[in-house]
Amino acid sequence: MTTASAPGIAPARRRRRVAVVLLLGPAVLLVGGALLIPTINLLVQSFLVPSGYGQVSYHFTFANYSGALTNPTYLKLAMNSFGLGAFAAIACLVLGYPVAFFISFRLTRGKNMALFLVVASLFSSYLVRLYAWYTILGEHGVINSALIHFGIIGKPLMFLLFSRWAVLTAFVNIFLPYTILMLTSAMQNIHRDLLENAGDLGASPLLTFSRIVLPLSMTGAIGALI
Repeated sequence: MTTASAPGIAPARRRRRVAVVLLLGPAVLLVGGALLIPTINLLVQSFLVPSGYGQVSYHFTFANYSGALTNPTYLKLAMNSFGLGAFAAIACLVLGYPVAFFISFRLTRGKNMALFLVVASLFSSYLVRLYAWYTILGEHGVINSALIHFGIIGKPLMFLLFSRWAVLTAFVNIFLPYTILMLTSAMQNIHRDLLENAGDLGASPLLTFSRIVLPLSMTGAIGALI
């Protein structure tokens, strides 16, 4: 029986492989064309000599990397960028975990609506959200206008907008919905019975979170950090 059915197995496997290639082919081409090729092009250009106005001279050199690693200005900019990114990632996790936990384990009927609202916040443009913070923190924004109206200050506070805290606030506002969605997705695999059993055994909410929720949702946390 096995020998008789063996000849039909190979064609079936070939058909499945062809189907997989046909289904994944367009996505692979799209990802390769939109991400992989520009990345390779950028990597190649990083070893070429810049000639100004976005042009490059096709001469191989390591001067770009040596300058980036030794120039104090570049090092300062890199530290500022990585520092703001790290603070934004940590702030998104700190704010996203309670929201994701509430949606996953406290909401029942309103869970889909809460997730819809989180996703709906992603529909607005990146630039629109940045401009919204400008109208709040800017020279003639809501905060400065209110403080001047009540006589608390005499002129606008420029540090509200032109500061690292303003950039960090905008970053958190932009990336927090992604963090909530990733953490909520990871928490879907955590059974409520585990939390109830931990409470029955005398574990505090903080201990339950650190021993159960955090380890089991670590994949979502890593995705959010990335």
